[in-house]
Amino acid sequence: MINMKKQILSLVAVAAVAIIYSSYSNDGVAHSNSGGAPGPGSCTSCHGGTNQNTDEIFIEAYKFDGVNLDTALATSYEPGANYLLAYGTDDDFSDGKLGYALSVNVGTLALAPMEDESQKVDNYLTHTGSGTTPDGGGKIWGAIWTAPASGTANFLMYINNTNGDGGTSGDVVYEQTLSLSPTATSVKKVLDETTTTVYPNPVADVLNVAFTLKTSASVAINIYSTNGKLVYSQTAKNYTAGSQQLVLPNQLNAGLYLVQVEAGNQIITKRVLVK
Repeated sequence: MINMKKQILSLVAVAAVAIIYSSYSNDGVAHSNSGGAPGPGSCTSCHGGTNQNTDEIFIEAYKFDGVNLDTALATSYEPGANYLLAYGTDDDFSDGKLGYALSVNVGTLALAPMEDESQKVDNYLTHTGSGTTPDGGGKIWGAIWTAPASGTANFLMYINNTNGDGGTSGDVVYEQTLSLSPTATSVKKVLDETTTTVYPNPVADVLNVAFTLKTSASVAINIYSTNGKLVYSQTAKNYTAGSQQLVLPNQLNAGLYLVQVEAGNQIITKRVLVK
């Protein structure tokens, strides 16, 4: 990649030292008179043509805690962590102007520190009027992405290379994607596996589920038959420590069932015999 991207990453990292995390929030108000892309989808809906792919278009993620920037390229994500997104193009595209739309299916997008050439509109990011001119060897925008608790994050970006004539013909739209999944070691264990129990076992009608939390957390309890059918579900409740008494459905057949206690993205499964 070009040196310009390294320079922007350095500038953002240095600037972030003096920026409080709350400043990442964005109220969705445009920073300029430019409306940017009208939606997170492909620019070809207005500009015609077909999407093209090129290695010169990129989306990259770097873990960012509000002060320190990890310069190692993220290939997976830690649930709940924040990431600096650097995205744009290495191509000069000196013959026109550039617009973009960036979206992701999970997590939360916000403007990065020092990013005054983009705006957040609803659930996606796009350019402003001051953010369409290529900067010499290419163009880079920045954002902060807060990772979700679970799920694969699919980023989708379109860059529109316009010819600057004010019309919708003669432009070229490029597409790039990035997918990040939770790291295998990123399961935050808030439940103590050794002290999570169900009793009495066997049980007739009222089941007690006891668990020890390492920190306050939202806990959900579900019971499944051995063929995978959900027979009981309790909406997640916030606990600091706890136990829960479950009144089993009257129509529950005798037999073996699986009780799943879920907190964060950790699940503990216990077996219980209903008599």
